Order: sequence, then C-alpha cells, then structure tokens
Amino acid sequence: MHITTLREKQIFHGYFTAGSHIHLSAGALCLREAASWCDALDYSIEIALCEGTSYQIQRSGWLQIRATKDAEFLSEVPEPGTLMRTWQRIKLRGEVLLTQLVGSRRLF
Repeated sequence: MHITTLREKQIFHGYFTAGSHIHLSAGALCLREAASWCDALDYSIEIALCEGTSYQIQRSGWLQIRATKDAEFLSEVPEPGTLMRTWQRIKLRGEVLLTQLVGSRRLF
C-alpha cells in the first residue's frame, strides 16, 4: 500500500496492474486508464472520484491521475496470483536444497 498526496491540478502517472485499487481519502480526482491495445484512436474515458470512493483498475498499464482538488489517495496492489506463489515456493525449495547439498563449501 502506498499513500500519495496531490495538490489541485497536479498530475500523477503510474503503472498499475489489473485488480489494483485506488482509495480516495480526501479531495477529488480524475483517472484516465491506459487505452486498449486494439484502440487505434487512443480513446479512454476519464473517471471522476470524490472523497471516500474507491476504484478498481480494469487492465494493467499506465494510469493518469489528476487532482481536481487537493487530494490524498491510497493505492493497493493485488496479492500475487497462484502461479507467482507457486514459483516463489519452487524457488525457495531450490535454494534450500542447493544450500543443503553444497553446505558451506565453495563451488569455484
């Protein structure tokens, strides 16, 4: 989780993954998500958020956040997916096994 403060008319650009949440605790914001890869016209809709509201990012990409009033928001990324958790467990087991096999001896 990360808290960001913006002054009125200030713009923030950030890369967000699908499923991330923006929680607006104070002020007002306008969000503009990245256009779809097949959108030749680069058409995107601006979403207005007022104090106390939340928004879930629909697709991964760059997000433009513009403060229409002084604002403070919290960005929350989703938990890693099943594939990522499985890979992290395999990697950890491999490191433990390698340490057990090699011990404190140097390989080179």
